[in-house]
Formats: sequence, C-alpha cells, structure tokens
Amino acid sequence: MKENQEINTNLIVEIKQLIEQSRQKVAVAVNSEISMLYWHISRLSFPNSVWECLQ
Repeated sequence: MKENQEINTNLIVEIKQLIEQSRQKVAVAVNSEISMLYWHISRLSFPNSVWECLQ
C-alpha cells in the first residue's frame, strides 16, 4: 500500500512539473507575441523617415 502511495506522490510531482514547464513556455510565447505586436504598432505609428534616422 505504501508503495502505491509513493508512486502516486511521484506521479503528482511529475505532473505538477510538466504543468509548470508548460506555463513557462506559454508565458515566453505570449511575451514574444506582445513584443512583436508593439513593434508592428510602432512601425505603423511613426513615419518611415523616423526609422531611417535611427539606422
């Protein structure tokens, strides 16, 4: 019986780790997309001459 409890505890720990890893990956992906969104908005908001001066 105790062995089953150990297996179940280990399984729960592993599942929690997988969930946390997935959450971190999602956060990175969302941050990347938001950054690209802001970049595209800034490209639309400022005239090309401003961008040419920055290069």
